Amino acid sequence: MGDWDWYCALCAAPFHCFDPFNEEFGSRGDAFDPDVIKAEELQWLENLRVLGFNPDAPGVSKCFITGPATSSDYVSFQCELGEDPNVLPATQQGPPTRTRIAAYSTYDPDELIAMAFHSDYLKVFAQALTYQLHGECKPKPDLSVVDKDLLYGTMTKLTGEYLMALKSDYGELADSVTEQYWGCHPGQEAWVSNPFTSPQITSFLKTLRHQNTILPPSQLESKPPPYTTDPLSKLAKEITCEILLYLPYPTLQALTLSCLLPFHLPSISSFWKRKFAIDMPCLWDIPILSSPGNGFDIYHTMKRHCFPPTPDTEMGKDGIPRVIGRRDPSLMLGMANRRRVWNACLELAVLYEKEMRECGGAGENRDRDVDVDEEIAKGSMSLGVPILAAPVKRRDPTIGNSSMLSSNYPPTIQRHLWKHALPPPNIQATNYKTGYWTPARSFDTIPMHFLIFGTSPLELAKITGFSSDGSENVVGPRDGEEGERKMFKIDGAGGEVVTKVEVGINYLPMAIKITTSHNRIAFFGTNQKNAHVIYEPPPSTHFIAGIYASWGHGIDRRQCTTISVLTAAKDGGGGLGDEGEIHGVMDGTGGSPPGFENARPRVPRCEAIAVVDEGDYGEFEGRWW
Repeated sequence: MGDWDWYCALCAAPFHCFDPFNEEFGSRGDAFDPDVIKAEELQWLENLRVLGFNPDAPGVSKCFITGPATSSDYVSFQCELGEDPNVLPATQQGPPTRTRIAAYSTYDPDELIAMAFHSDYLKVFAQALTYQLHGECKPKPDLSVVDKDLLYGTMTKLTGEYLMALKSDYGELADSVTEQYWGCHPGQEAWVSNPFTSPQITSFLKTLRHQNTILPPSQLESKPPPYTTDPLSKLAKEITCEILLYLPYPTLQALTLSCLLPFHLPSISSFWKRKFAIDMPCLWDIPILSSPGNGFDIYHTMKRHCFPPTPDTEMGKDGIPRVIGRRDPSLMLGMANRRRVWNACLELAVLYEKEMRECGGAGENRDRDVDVDEEIAKGSMSLGVPILAAPVKRRDPTIGNSSMLSSNYPPTIQRHLWKHALPPPNIQATNYKTGYWTPARSFDTIPMHFLIFGTSPLELAKITGFSSDGSENVVGPRDGEEGERKMFKIDGAGGEVVTKVEVGINYLPMAIKITTSHNRIAFFGTNQKNAHVIYEPPPSTHFIAGIYASWGHGIDRRQCTTISVLTAAKDGGGGLGDEGEIHGVMDGTGGSPPGFENARPRVPRCEAIAVVDEGDYGEFEGRWW
């Protein structure tokens, strides 16, 4: 069987156009009209991303959005890893490092499918979702409203065998999406036009922002209303405008021309802004006129661009349609494409909201007698995306310590089980590192405990300090009374937050070192270690929201086996947009308080210390790492 083309999950357009103007193979009859669209205006089609699912990703969230991707054979994509911490491991070394991902359908039943889309259209979906949830769009697209896991779960319900896109209504491309190969047929130029940055749209919006009126003031004046009984004249202007908002455009125009309205409707810019939001919500970036204009003219102009007439065609002898008559080069085809894609995204947003309501209500009024399997299904963040670990692959059990020469870090799939409850959904668990001790069972079967500092900057501002006894690294009943605990004070109200966490590792985690935004440190634990790991998220986009750890070594009192950090995006969106991947860097050099040397431990070689204040800095100078 031969290859086939594949299409965007949000718009059904291709990710490339092969010989769009029939320049390489002159015998072909299908080609775009170069007077309507230029070759450089098609380059945006190659700007794509892939939404996928990684069952081995740490934390509750399992889905990812790749970096820039390129299409390959048989519905596969070569994707740059990007900044998403959940992305699949690399399959091709770089630069840039890439991973291969299959989309929509695959011959391999064990291969997880993904969905590919044009990068610009994620903005359209974000606005469509905002409109569906709140009844209006935001001035600018807010990607943080989109939950990757929920979007993936919604899209998977629209997939099917041998599909090249989703089972969705793509408007004018509903038939093309079923074709094995994309054809550059004349008359379809609008459906591959950029909806945001085409030269026509950019020029039009720039002109619209700088003009004050569409018509001269003399043409805006209306005739005085005739002496007649008019029920609208008895209503307040605001109430009348509210009624007029929901009239069809032809009826509204006829009513205005009848001179029955007691005010001049074409000049009320606030009315037309709301009219656009109701009738053409895809035009959220149309600027509000700084002074009154003719709203009917603007509305008619945008209606003409968003709903252009379909070119008349006739079937040629070669079976390929050809346009009859002259085309209108003044049409902004990108606006028509935005309207088409908006409708497809709005349909997806309706399904997304339904999934969100079902998942969000799963925790209310639960019946204690509900079957466990049913409870897991209902309580998942997305019905299409599991959040619990599947059984690990069978492997030979290992008991005791493994040699440092053989493996510093035993294999782990890092699908966490959590003690008591799941972390908040906007929290991302960073990968943990392990010492050279290997447990008799997988690390992934040892439940994780988490300590949340705060899920937002507002919550972090409430922190006043951290306390510890400085030496205990076990959990369980104590033999005697708890000793005096040391307090590391944090000026949360003054903006002090934890910016870096370092974990010292030997056969098990030995100590934890905290550095704050005020260049202060706290050190709890044993100062001897063979390596240490630095967790330091980018401060412009993310913050440390807490730590998590597991206790799985020992019998009576469990010793700590893993320590890592929990992070969150500052916009609350889980890092959909820009930076986001937080690595644990091995053997890095940690920060120290001003005036003290960051040296390796001196005598005594191994010592349990707790450095929390200025007095401790002097007492333990040079004895922490």
